[in-house]
Amino acid sequence: MKKNTELEVMLLERERRDKFELDILNSYENTTLITIKSNYPGKNKNTFESHYVCVHFFKKCKSFFSPLKVFSRLSVEGLLLFILTTENPNTVKQKTILLEDTEMLGRFIDIDVRTKDVYFSRADFNIPPRKCYICDKNAVICVRNRTHQTESLCKFFYEHVKMFLFFNCTIIECLSNIVFIAMLEELCREYSFGCVNANTSGSHTDMDFFLMLEGIEVVCESVKALNEKTTKSFFSLRDHGKIFEKKLFEKCNGINTYKGAHFLILILSAAVLNCTHFKNLPQFITKFSQPCKLDFNNANLNKPVSSSEYFNHFALGIRNEALTGFKNHFDFFLPLLEKGASDLELTTKILEYTYDTTTIKRGNLFELKKIQTMAKKATSTDSQKKIHEYCIQKKLSTGGVADNFIITKMIFFIKNFLF
Repeated sequence: MKKNTELEVMLLERERRDKFELDILNSYENTTLITIKSNYPGKNKNTFESHYVCVHFFKKCKSFFSPLKVFSRLSVEGLLLFILTTENPNTVKQKTILLEDTEMLGRFIDIDVRTKDVYFSRADFNIPPRKCYICDKNAVICVRNRTHQTESLCKFFYEHVKMFLFFNCTIIECLSNIVFIAMLEELCREYSFGCVNANTSGSHTDMDFFLMLEGIEVVCESVKALNEKTTKSFFSLRDHGKIFEKKLFEKCNGINTYKGAHFLILILSAAVLNCTHFKNLPQFITKFSQPCKLDFNNANLNKPVSSSEYFNHFALGIRNEALTGFKNHFDFFLPLLEKGASDLELTTKILEYTYDTTTIKRGNLFELKKIQTMAKKATSTDSQKKIHEYCIQKKLSTGGVADNFIITKMIFFIKNFLF
């Protein structure tokens, strides 16, 4: 069977998206649909900078318009976010053009506006077409003539997003931005092994992509509020964490999201704020986290599995990650990422090495071992997809894997952007 070319794949996806949009508009009469996606130039449109730009402008559009519904989609086109509103499409399009033309990152976003019957364009308002990133000429002409190399365009995009996130910022602001993009990357995995992503709620009936975005905002607030006093000791950091854990619970409508990730993120953040060299982070984390051992003494062993079995998994959960100074993350997962492993490959490897207490809680020890065995044998996208489908079928969620993915991404960004 002939394999579709990249262009054919992209065109097929655009047809699917058009149907997706029309299905939404046909379900809600007299509405306007706003589609937000980055205009990232590379073949792989699922990069952290592309995802960040999309969410950045989604938040801006959401504050300008009154959403009736919101939708998310992840595909070869990248991350796409949709806002359905009852506002006048002409007014909406004019406001979105203003965003594209005046915001610092506006040149990197496409905000489309349509109704069931009409697409609205800049020409409808006698506004000139979009300009090229690099030369400020008509972007359509540059694309048609292939005036600039794709690599140059991708680099331009990357450098400007990096500057937006990390230039002229305090270290705490930079750290908060790193947390945001690391957590967003976890949400934008193609296959999330039972966790929430942009295409599915996974095995969770009470969560979706947008609820998780709300949770990310609270975790970032928690990191921004760190200071010398709150990072002085494990106990002061834990007191700080409890305050924001309560805010997280309230923001997410009483649903437990990111509790484990928040714990690990705060410890890694405290290490960054107290260390002057990247190489010192593991040792600091190990020493700083020693009070975690007290939790083992207070562990509730009244569980369906045997006491010793439960204790082993309790010990090998998030507390142990901190007690080892994130050894697996620094020694194994980070090098994989630096060698160019995809997010899916990274997730599969993390699954192999993570004693995921979330999986055990939602299933049992046998189920955890089974999906770890599947991960070890996974050599293709199809086999990785089967793990994801199995998790959903069995209502399993690999929350611990997701937490470790976030920490690995954080460490990667910290090394590249802070040290």
